[in-house]
Amino acid sequence: MGSMNPLKCVVPIILNFALISNLLLAQNGMVTDNSTTFLQGDAGDAIIASVAPSIDFGIVDVGSAGNNFTHWCNVVLGPDGRYYFTVGDHNPEGVVMLIAYDPATKTDNICIDSRNIPELADGKWHGRPVINPDNGDMYLIGFYHGDIVYYNIYSKQIEYLGQPVPGQGFEEHIWDWQRNHLYGIGSTGDILVYNTENRSVVFHDNPEDSQTSAEYSWEYRSRLLDRETGFLYGSDWIDNTILSYDPASNLFHAIQSFLENSLRACSNVKEEDGSFWIFDRSGNVFKFFPDEDRLEPHGKNWNLGAYVTFIERSPGGRYLYYSFAGIQSGMPVVQYDTKTDEKKVIAFLEEYYSEKYNFEPYQFYGGALSQDVSSLFMVSNGTSGNPGMFHIHIPESERTGEPATCLPADQSGNPDNFRLAQNYPNPFNSSTVISYSLSNADFVTLKIYNSVGQEIESLVYSYQSPGTYSKGFIADDFPNGIYFYSLFLNNKLIKTKKCC
Repeated sequence: MGSMNPLKCVVPIILNFALISNLLLAQNGMVTDNSTTFLQGDAGDAIIASVAPSIDFGIVDVGSAGNNFTHWCNVVLGPDGRYYFTVGDHNPEGVVMLIAYDPATKTDNICIDSRNIPELADGKWHGRPVINPDNGDMYLIGFYHGDIVYYNIYSKQIEYLGQPVPGQGFEEHIWDWQRNHLYGIGSTGDILVYNTENRSVVFHDNPEDSQTSAEYSWEYRSRLLDRETGFLYGSDWIDNTILSYDPASNLFHAIQSFLENSLRACSNVKEEDGSFWIFDRSGNVFKFFPDEDRLEPHGKNWNLGAYVTFIERSPGGRYLYYSFAGIQSGMPVVQYDTKTDEKKVIAFLEEYYSEKYNFEPYQFYGGALSQDVSSLFMVSNGTSGNPGMFHIHIPESERTGEPATCLPADQSGNPDNFRLAQNYPNPFNSSTVISYSLSNADFVTLKIYNSVGQEIESLVYSYQSPGTYSKGFIADDFPNGIYFYSLFLNNKLIKTKKCC
């Protein structure tokens, strides 16, 4: 046996130290990268962006809990500007945490650690951690045991509410704060409807069609909430029939629309034409019109179709953003143009992050867009032992059409249902107050636009009772100039006024 060249031993060791150093850097804060490697990969039937994004990357900090945590839930952008998501050790008697990421400081912190709640032992929260934009309330349901936990993002109050159905876990959940209904989807086709106001069970069983009395199995990953009507939609586990639940009557109904596979990902805001964008488990893309009981096919979400668990819709509805919950070549981040059905890869993540940080992303279960559509925050399971965070800053040239370049025109509405007052003072220096009145309960959105029609702030996004409301706008962080404010009812623009 010949003598060994020492350089052949030393080089791999040096490279390994570099990988370890880079990974440690990402574990102790976010690092920012920009590389043409992000635009290199097999896009299949999609196109590739022309300009690479800059990406902030880091490993989720779970403190003293150690490694082997995973991420399984959606991500939501809170009214405080932070992104919320959960991680857990995937153990039935394990540890689960609620994490908040602050893009302003590029730091993440633990909001809830189940080790501090003596009654709670559950290694997974799997659902959408919805936040009431009015007061910061949130509810979470345990995957294995069904424990309900209340949290407020402002007061940091945590309250353990027990197991509404002892011994029954819920693999998916979503909260309708307007109607105080927390929905849990079980693993045996059952569904829980829990009233968060009086903290009682409204319904728990397998759904039964109100017209035919046929029993269905609600697929344990499917849920689409129509916040305008309060209806919840899912799909049957056996034949993929779309099911609906009416909270007003507490009744279920099997509608006539069928999917090729079970409903999985969905947009969270209804389009102006009354539709939602949905992906089934096989990656088929549809527009779903619940009021018409109609599905409109739009091809595949990637090549022959891929498993996707979340869809983020841009505020104007032009783009959908998503990545994949199973390994796809290069792990692309996709921008889907709803006007043309064109898919564009914003970035391939696998090669760059596996080579530089020894972190190979292979499952994206959640992501959330910033209010101005300039960035997408996503969380991925990967090879480091704990999940990775990716804050992707999308070049403006790759998202033409969002935000709007001009203000939308007022639409016809019921003039007796609202009054939008002129802001006071007007003109103003650093702050002003906007008042409006409602004669009927409605879902209200109040937005601020700059002089070129770009949305810069959303002041109100909530269901409100009849009455008079006032909301302050502080412009210290914005340049001097002319601004506009628009009032939307049920996501329909009603009136726009100018403030100087």
